[in-house]
Amino acid sequence: MRILVTFALDEEFAPWRRMRGFRRMAVTEPSIYGVRSGDAEVRVVLTGMGAQHARRSFQIAMAEGAEACVTSGLAGGLRSKYRSGDVLAARVVRAASGGRFVKSDEALLRFAIACGAREAEAFLSAEQAVQSAKEKGRLGLCADAVEMESFTILNEAQAMHVPAVAVRVIGDPVSEELPLDFGRTLDEKGQVSARRVMMEMARNPQRAAGVARLGRQTRRAATLLAEFLDRYITVLASWRTKTRIVESVVVG
Repeated sequence: MRILVTFALDEEFAPWRRMRGFRRMAVTEPSIYGVRSGDAEVRVVLTGMGAQHARRSFQIAMAEGAEACVTSGLAGGLRSKYRSGDVLAARVVRAASGGRFVKSDEALLRFAIACGAREAEAFLSAEQAVQSAKEKGRLGLCADAVEMESFTILNEAQAMHVPAVAVRVIGDPVSEELPLDFGRTLDEKGQVSARRVMMEMARNPQRAAGVARLGRQTRRAATLLAEFLDRYITVLASWRTKTRIVESVVVG
């Protein structure tokens, strides 16, 4: 079974990459990594932040096909019941405008919940990072968590008839302000540039403590997400193998 997992940022993927020993598949962009996990051939693509990067990277990564897709990474909490480190699986992902939405595959969602994810009614895919606690609280009226790529990934997967699910771990809870405008720290690939982060901190030295705190928080959250994904991929591969055996017996 080939499973494609997407992350926007390398920092989100790093704990799982180290845990599973993923290898870079090619030096071309986007960055695609692979590993064998039991009966599963797992591919990870780093899309970069935002819908445009996500669409392009996903289409390239899907050139070799996949039987299932998991869009993953960090998200901002929009409701007080969620804490940093909580892994959520969304039933629906809403676009930032136009009232559009796309659903996660029901079977993939059910397995995610069985593996320990909390069921969320909806994620919101925003057009830019949501910084203020006040804005997050307002968005909490229509969604459980906010990120930037899941709507695009699920929409593209649906168009290709590939079952997909949106899974995110809460990095910053609803009560916390983001210490920087991270949109200003991205490079041309949609990845966070350390140099640009330093430049932003030089302009706003009073925010250094907040950046350090967020860094610790998101590293812990990404590690918890990696542990979840490891369990989840194992379950998906086992389920698919059993399904194939049953199908072969029935056909035979």
